[in-house]
Amino acid sequence: MSCSTESRIETPDAQLSSDPPPASKKNAHASEPPDTGEPAMHAVQNNRLQQVMQQINSLVYAQLSSEISLGQERQIKTEEIARIAGELAASEKSMIETMPSLNLKPNEEATFIALAEKLRLSAVQMETLARQHQLQGIPETLDNITNTCTSCHVLFRKSRSLLEKCRDPRYTC
Repeated sequence: MSCSTESRIETPDAQLSSDPPPASKKNAHASEPPDTGEPAMHAVQNNRLQQVMQQINSLVYAQLSSEISLGQERQIKTEEIARIAGELAASEKSMIETMPSLNLKPNEEATFIALAEKLRLSAVQMETLARQHQLQGIPETLDNITNTCTSCHVLFRKSRSLLEKCRDPRYTC
């Protein structure tokens, strides 16, 4: 109710709608969080939440950084594997060139050539796997290469005398 000289009665609703709300108060309340009446508790929860978020950020960015570093290292090692496998594949020719110094029988020559070719093919396969970043296939291919080398050495190095081996510049005593 308002006091006036007129005999008119205003309802509280009429008073509210006729008075325009101050713009500055309305805007100030829109950008601030609602007052819960417990600012100290909110501050404690806010600090804890910030700590948790910092921990999460630390873990996520540390993990990401590690993965990037590992990815770069993996790239470098993969390129090195491919390069070395390519060199190994190219060494078939020099292996075949050593045959005359081994004094092999015709059937031994065929075996030697077959093992050299098997080594070359396995090395080419390893190079391809590395270039295509198919790292899961490399251990099996490496086993094939190792087994081929071992077979050749067992078959053809043991038949040479120690003196012959030591005279050969390609052999390490």
